[in-house]
Amino acid sequence: MSRPKQLVENLFALDISTYTQGMTMDSAEIEEALLALDTRQRAAVIRHALQTLDPKDTSSSQAEIDTAWREEFVRRLGALNTGQVTPIPLDEGFAQARAAIAAIHT
Repeated sequence: MSRPKQLVENLFALDISTYTQGMTMDSAEIEEALLALDTRQRAAVIRHALQTLDPKDTSSSQAEIDTAWREEFVRRLGALNTGQVTPIPLDEGFAQARAAIAAIHT
């Protein structure tokens, strides 16, 4: 087994504090281990890492988040189908988004 795969397997098998005690991994080693994972495992690790960036919102499960996004999709599709909103070309939408972001930073 390759070193990155072994590192990742150890990360999943052990309590992280036990595994990392007295040991450090630099970002290159972490990236190498991450890229050695299959797509599904890599996505799970990245999802968990992203969740740690916003620790104040740990109340929602992934299933609850997925349900909320499905409901939002249905709401937006309904608004489009009933004519409550008018679609615009993608380039125009991006231009509007860029302008809004630029306005925030000025």
